[in-house]
Amino acid sequence: MIRVCCGSVCCRHGSEKIFGVLEAELGGSGEAVVRKSSACFGHCADGPNVALNDNLLSGIKPFSAVEQVRAAMEDVSCKADGLGLRNIDDLDDILEHIDRI
Repeated sequence: MIRVCCGSVCCRHGSEKIFGVLEAELGGSGEAVVRKSSACFGHCADGPNVALNDNLLSGIKPFSAVEQVRAAMEDVSCKADGLGLRNIDDLDDILEHIDRI
């Protein structure tokens, strides 16, 4: 599952185009399910953002989106939900805790 953040900041940085490219190349071939996410991923400063099985890929560019996502799909940690053994929500909680320390 590939989700493209289509929150306002990511949209201003090209996420709609990224969605179109990924949908045409990966979704059209049946290689992956590509969806738009209207819910912000919360990493706007690093966007545009794409989630691959809940693993966050940041700074995706339209011209290289397919290559970046395909490379990430080969990464073992992206084949399971969550970064390594933790999902994005768990990682956000950890980062929030670190900010308070």
